[in-house]
Amino acid sequence: MKDKRNKGKKTLAAVVAAGLTPGFVAASTAGLSNQGSNAGITAADMVAIDGTTYSFDELYAMQRGDTVETQIELPEVIVKSLPRATKYGAIMPKPVNETIYRAVVQMPQFPLGEAALIKYIESHIIYPPMAAENNVQGRVVVQFVVNKDGSIGEVKVVRSVDKDLDAEAVRVIKSMPKFIPGRQNGQAVSVWYTLPVPFKLPVKNNH
Repeated sequence: MKDKRNKGKKTLAAVVAAGLTPGFVAASTAGLSNQGSNAGITAADMVAIDGTTYSFDELYAMQRGDTVETQIELPEVIVKSLPRATKYGAIMPKPVNETIYRAVVQMPQFPLGEAALIKYIESHIIYPPMAAENNVQGRVVVQFVVNKDGSIGEVKVVRSVDKDLDAEAVRVIKSMPKFIPGRQNGQAVSVWYTLPVPFKLPVKNNH
């Protein structure tokens, strides 16, 4: 009895580590009580440990200290072969890749227009000290995704000037407020947006 309980606890830990919960187990074995203790159990409802195969009902009974006897003989099933599940027991759907457009009928717009966008960039740039000391200037060209809710998504540099200037351009882009999202066929969609970010030092007056 003690050995079987210990095995059950070890296996239960493995089941929990795999993301399965009592709620998920109960759902996977629903309807068994009306068909006998082992009737209707499939390999997907079993877990193998130390060469012995257990049903989930047995494992949770052993965790509670109950005694469960079974004569069922099924092939060993490795925990990782079970369906993907969250810690709450729900099967996770496969992620759906969302289309990110390069051009749409109505492109994303910065609130209050392009002039406001340029003003925002200029007023939020903090010139990197090392770049300023070395008189490094230029235009960093950045591409970023305006998500369908207007938020800023992925940001990447497509034309670099200097690593410090590049990093500052990315920082400013990520700090921007939500855009008016782009639209295609009457629906808000995610769109790539290209923007040059200029870095220009003030002219030194030697007089």
